[in-house]
Amino acid sequence: MKNKFMALCVVILIYVSYARSYTPLTIENAKLSTEMQAGRFADDCYTKKMKHILSATEGVGDTKIVNIGFDIPEFANKGDKIWEVRIVEMSGNRLRAILWVNPKSEKIYYVCGPWINESSVK
Repeated sequence: MKNKFMALCVVILIYVSYARSYTPLTIENAKLSTEMQAGRFADDCYTKKMKHILSATEGVGDTKIVNIGFDIPEFANKGDKIWEVRIVEMSGNRLRAILWVNPKSEKIYYVCGPWINESSVK
């Protein structure tokens, strides 16, 4: 009984420490303020860009906040916080595309992916 109690305490401590270490990313005062919103938006844009020809295993991988280091006309200015969303093949975690999302204007910048040379700002 004592061993079961100790094991339960260890599991609870691990769970609590993990839960505290993960805080969802947010950008304040933005239309797309959470990483979940940015991921959904990027996934929708990626699906439209690929004209709905997707593998069933493609989806949003890593989403992070980056401070852009240069101006991109009609998208963002140097120093702006934007979302970087990576689309991956879930089966092999292979990178398919990188999309930048402006959280305030809801514009997308297609950094790289399996499309032919086109304008990146939409």
